[in-house]
Formats: sequence, C-alpha cells, structure tokens
Amino acid sequence: MKTLFTIFLVMAFLPFYAQISGEYNSTDDAAIRAISQSGRGVHGSSVLNHAVYGFSGSVSAVKGESLQGPGVEGIGTNDNGVYGESSKYSGVYGIAKGEYGAGVSGFSIDRIGTKGHSQANYGVLGESFANVGVYGHSSHSYGIRGYSTNEIGVYGTSDNSHGVYGTSESAPAIYGFSSANIGIYGWSNNHYGVTGVSKNSHGIYGATQSSSHFAFYASSPGSNNFGSASSRRWKENITTITRPLEMIEKMRGVYYDWDAEHGGKHDIGFIAEEVGEVIPEIVVYEDNGVDAIGLDYSKVTPLLVQAIKAVRAEYSALLQKQQEEIDALRAQLNAHHQGSLTSK
Repeated sequence: MKTLFTIFLVMAFLPFYAQISGEYNSTDDAAIRAISQSGRGVHGSSVLNHAVYGFSGSVSAVKGESLQGPGVEGIGTNDNGVYGESSKYSGVYGIAKGEYGAGVSGFSIDRIGTKGHSQANYGVLGESFANVGVYGHSSHSYGIRGYSTNEIGVYGTSDNSHGVYGTSESAPAIYGFSSANIGIYGWSNNHYGVTGVSKNSHGIYGATQSSSHFAFYASSPGSNNFGSASSRRWKENITTITRPLEMIEKMRGVYYDWDAEHGGKHDIGFIAEEVGEVIPEIVVYEDNGVDAIGLDYSKVTPLLVQAIKAVRAEYSALLQKQQEEIDALRAQLNAHHQGSLTSK
C-alpha cells in the first residue's frame, strides 16, 4: 500500500508532458511496446504538440507495423502529424503490406502532414506493396516534407500505387531537400512514381544549385521521360496555328546570367514577358498580371512545327516557280533551235 501511495505521489508532481512515457537503456528492446490484433498498437492524440513522440540513440524512435492499416499514422491540429528525426538512419520509416494501407500517413490542418529530418539517410521513407508508399495531406502547409544532408529527402516505393503522393491547398504538395543526393525519389511498378497536387501553388517543385545536375531529372528505359495530358477526346475548338513565321519573327532568343537568388549561372532561353506578348497561352504571371513567373518551353514546339511547315511550303512554291521558269526557257530555246534548223 505504501509503495502504491509513493508511486501515486511521484506521478502527481510529474510535469504532464506525456500521457505514456517509457525509458530503456538497452538497444535490444523498446521502451514502450504495444501489440494489437485488430486495433492500433499505440494510439496518441494531442491538440497542441506531438501525438506520439519517440527518441532513440541507435534504433527506430517510433516503429509501427500493420498488416491492414497504416504502419504509423499521425493527425495533428496545430503541429506535426508525424515527425521523425535521425542522425544516421530514417527520420520516419514505414512499411505497409496490406491492400489499403500506407507506409507512412500523416494529416495536418495547419502544419506539416509528414515531416522527417535526417543527417545521413532518408528524411522520410515509406514502402508499400499495394498502396501509397508515403502519403501526406495538409490544408495550409506541406503535404510531405523531407530533409536530408547526405541522402534522399523523401523516398517512397510502391508496387501498385504511388511511390510518393502529396496534396496541399496552399503550399507545396511535396517538398524534399537534400544537400548531397536526391530531393524527392519515387518508384512504382504499375503507377506514378511521384504525384503532387496543389490548388494554389506548384504540384511538384524541384530546384538545384548544381551546375552539373537538373532541378528535375527523368530517366526511363524507354523514350517516355516526359508526358503531358493530350488526346483528341478532351479538346474542343481545334484550329491550326496561323502566321507562325510572323510569330517567330517577334520572339527573341537570348543569352543571360541568372541573379544570385536563382543560381547566378550563365544560360540561354527567352524572356517570359516578351514571349507573353506573342504566345500569352504559355506564360504564367504574378497576380499583378505584369511580372511573369515562368513559361512552358515545351509549348513552343507546336509553333516551331508550323513554322517549319510554312518555310517548307514557301520553299516548295519557290522551287516550283523556278522549275516553271526553267521549263519556259527550255521551251523558248527549243523553239529557237527548231527555227534555226528550219531556216537552214
């Protein structure tokens, strides 16, 4: 009885930082272990801070395995749904073997759905055999955010669904940063490697300061490295581009140097505002409608195709005219030659 009273007295004066707290010095076992056949192994909810928080010096701080649901799931109202930090391995790591589960799933209303930080390995890593490897959703911040010093910021693999999938209403859907390797890596056997959906910003954004690498790099065994939605089924009011040579004449290809904020390297391309005066359909502007954000270089291709066809048509017409003039001269020479023979 005295022992129970002592425990109760100690607990009464402990600061209320955690509903469940465990500490274990051995690297062979877990500070807290919970196993459930049908529900959640560990369930934590929090209004202002971490729902589940784990710290470990050598193995996984928080580990979850599930045969049918998410391995690790976090929901945060004002903070991170799932947050993981590691010095040597994965900040957040999840494996889902069930048909409908996600390797790592995080949801947040005001902050980050899933966030991982690592100094030597993956910021966020998720693997799934049937659904999404890494999934994150946020209303006001990042759907998925991963940071790594030496490896991959966000890494996700899936056999039948998205490797990495993120949605956000007002910030980048997927954000990955790495100082030495890949910002975001997604792999899937039968679906999209990386999918990003955003209502008010970029679905997927890539940036690099390296002069020997690309902000976005695609490598496929076949020829389908890039693709945009295109089908006659989805298009109306189809008309051929007219006067393409006049439009090309108004455009200017330039050399330039980026400012320091955008890398400072020497480059070649267009000035978006100038292109917008000729092809406004391919230029995106700020809210003021004057300053450009960027342009879709790929959509200059249809104009170039029609311009080449126009040049070819002009060249063919010129050749035909020259051939007609040559034929007329030959006829005159033949007539003159025949007249000379007749006079003899």
